[in-house]
Order: sequence, then C-alpha cells, then structure tokens
Amino acid sequence: MNFVIFEEINNMKKILLLLATTFMSLSCLVAPKTEKLVWDVNNKMDNVFFIGENFDYYKNGEDYMKSVENEFNNRNIKNAGYFYNERVLNAEKKLRTKIEMVNPKYILTISLTAITKGNGKTYSLSLFDTEKKKEVWEDYVLGSAFDGPRKFSKNLMVKLEKEKIINKIK
Repeated sequence: MNFVIFEEINNMKKILLLLATTFMSLSCLVAPKTEKLVWDVNNKMDNVFFIGENFDYYKNGEDYMKSVENEFNNRNIKNAGYFYNERVLNAEKKLRTKIEMVNPKYILTISLTAITKGNGKTYSLSLFDTEKKKEVWEDYVLGSAFDGPRKFSKNLMVKLEKEKIINKIK
C-alpha cells in the first residue's frame, strides 16, 4: 500500500515539544524506543485536554473536534479541546495559553498522519500525563474517507475503551 505521508506529521513532534516547554524539561518527554507505552489499567482518564491536528485538510475539521468533545461529555469526562493549525498566527502561544487555563491531567493529541491510496485514514494518538510529565500511551486508530465526525469519534472512544483508558458507557 502506498501511503501519502503528510508533511505535517512533524507537527506532532512540535506539539510534544510545546508541551515540554509548558510542563517540564525535554528529556522526560519522549519514552525510549525500547519501552512500549502501556496504560496502567488501574487509572481512568477523568480530565483531558485534546488537540486535533491536520484536520483542516477537511473542511469540517472543527466538527470532528466537537464530536470528540461530545463523546467525552457523554462519559462524564471533564474535557476541553483545541483545533491546532500551526499556520494560524500565534498558534503555539494560543495553545499554551489554553492548556494553562484548563490545567488538565492528560493531554490527548489526535493527528491525521496518512491517507492510503484507497481513501483510508490513519490517526496517530498520543496521551501525555501532565503530573508524571511524560507520554504514557500511544497508538493509532484507522478510519475511512467516508467516515464523518460522529463515526470518527465513536472509533476513537472504542479504542480508548479497549485500552481501558476510559470506562464503557453503561
């Protein structure tokens, strides 16, 4: 399969660097390559700030973020979101300000990283613990070009449920 990798895949690294300058020194931010990031199943995500990246590729990128916000609200998870676009004037400063206002326990970065030849999409997920000051989980969720915002947010919640990061809705 041929993947068209977006140049913006490096935005994920830029956001992690931004988080590093906001919360801690850079040395603690990235897990060593040999360490597999595994979620501690005794924890449950209860307060999250999520960042959507590269969704401006689609005209309804903000709808995707609103749908994710609604899913977190349905699960009684305190949340706030930000639609990140580095091309916006002072984007990093606005992001840092928003994070500092919310003071979340976790930061979830959702980034559209690839579109396959057959219109499939790959979203990279990264969860950063602001108390431990390190990335605690990373994974991918697959989608389709035909998936709308609601389907995308459902797929994301299913992934988080399977990893036992959030509880299933009863």
